[in-house]
Amino acid sequence: MKTGKAWLAMVVVLGACNSDDGGDGNAASASTTPVQLTETNREQVAHSALGAVDTASAASNPGRSLLAGVQVEGSHQRLSWSMLVARKGLGLLYTGQPASLVPGVVTAQTDTCPAGGQVEYSLNDADQSRGISKGDSVTARFTACRETVDGVSGEMNGSMTMLLNEASGSPLTGTGMFNVTVTIPAPGLSVAVIESGQSHASTIAGDMSMSLQLSRTGAVILTSADSLSASTSDGESLRYSGFSMRASESATGSTVSVNGTIAVSGPAFSGSYTLSMTNPDTPLTFSRNRLYPDSGEVRIQGANGLLTLTVQGNGTLAMTLNADGKTSSKTVGWCSVADC
Repeated sequence: MKTGKAWLAMVVVLGACNSDDGGDGNAASASTTPVQLTETNREQVAHSALGAVDTASAASNPGRSLLAGVQVEGSHQRLSWSMLVARKGLGLLYTGQPASLVPGVVTAQTDTCPAGGQVEYSLNDADQSRGISKGDSVTARFTACRETVDGVSGEMNGSMTMLLNEASGSPLTGTGMFNVTVTIPAPGLSVAVIESGQSHASTIAGDMSMSLQLSRTGAVILTSADSLSASTSDGESLRYSGFSMRASESATGSTVSVNGTIAVSGPAFSGSYTLSMTNPDTPLTFSRNRLYPDSGEVRIQGANGLLTLTVQGNGTLAMTLNADGKTSSKTVGWCSVADC
């Protein structure tokens, strides 16, 4: 799943499409009925689950541009809502305060985006310290905010608010510890990407909390959400409950663990499933710039049984389905399921 592009990933894998409207915001339609696991749909369910894992596997990458939240591979796009929003929001907090900031007063400012459009933000110095501290917040509103990196163009629309619960250091220097609450109101924050004439889009809305630790040698991110939804321009809707992820990255590689329930409605299948990568702990481990993990296991619980994805090494994945009193196994290429 990881690539040398050093961009981030999203919980959703988007198929090739021609929509550029950022999704329909209809994530509430995601089906909460537990999915029936079968030999017919297990690869589609695994594909969806690994899309969620892919978010965390690249989430700690220290990219800082708008498109640091976007990864495009062929006809598929993934967005990292966590790091995309956190990096942008923290950057605004640390660079957006005008010299004329009046303590205790919400101050507004507008910036032009690198390739057009704008981002308007309001900063609230809640404790009147004239600096960044606990309780401060920033609200950013993106209007056709565009940037192009390596031939891929991205556009952001929508708004989000970040409330600092704890903060030390500075994301601008790549060091510090931050604990934030992120709120993305409906209709949501959308990112549309164009590569080779194809447009892909995703919209997210809801709330999440995040703990981010940055150092000069790597990063650790802990994210949780219980009221977060997403929709894609290829007709997929998702909703997350009891969702958590832990990702770390260093000079040698990364690890990722994702847990929680994801409800899905889309062309491939509809229904909810629960991811488990703890108790026992089986995080996916990736060597630097490797497309597939070296080790790890993802357990997917459905209505009628369990689908276990076990990394075999050398880019292969064992899929073991225990459902309806029967067991069947299949070995596939990691990239055939994870779209790397």
